[in-house]
Amino acid sequence: MYPHLSPHGLVFELQRQPLRQLPAESVTKDQEYWRKFVGEMIGDWITDKTPVRDICEFGEKTYLRKDLNGFKGNAAFARSKEAQKCFSKLRSSIAGIYVWRMEHSKDEDEKEQMRRAADMAFCQAYALCPYSPEALFRYCQLLVNRKRFDKAILIAKTSQRFDPESAQLKELINSLRKWE
Repeated sequence: MYPHLSPHGLVFELQRQPLRQLPAESVTKDQEYWRKFVGEMIGDWITDKTPVRDICEFGEKTYLRKDLNGFKGNAAFARSKEAQKCFSKLRSSIAGIYVWRMEHSKDEDEKEQMRRAADMAFCQAYALCPYSPEALFRYCQLLVNRKRFDKAILIAKTSQRFDPESAQLKELINSLRKWE
């Protein structure tokens, strides 16, 4: 289905014919939509220059310690695990379109545009719910493919703080350290 999908608001739009590539305006529109949406939920502070460390620190402070001091988003969202999981999943799914496009494009400029779009979408998905397995594992895969092991380890360790006994997270961190 990936060749037929384009981002559209919270979800996708299904095209009758496969798209050779996503139009740049479609990507820009998606990023603008989600910047505003994520801004309403957790504050408008994530950009393509936001360090992964800041996203991890935000997640620990907001969702683990439940410290809303200085929080500029929606406090009801910050307290709702269901909403966090739901919107993180939606954003991760759209990031998956970008990853698929990146992996299947023959054009280097398009690959780079899709890589940047996927990275931003995964950052947003992870910030919305740092304990989401989908956001974590899919973002880790993107980071590993780019040999950014330190960032992958950082988000995995952050997620582990939400579930310290998770064998899956322990195994992920060990694997990331070996690949590093």
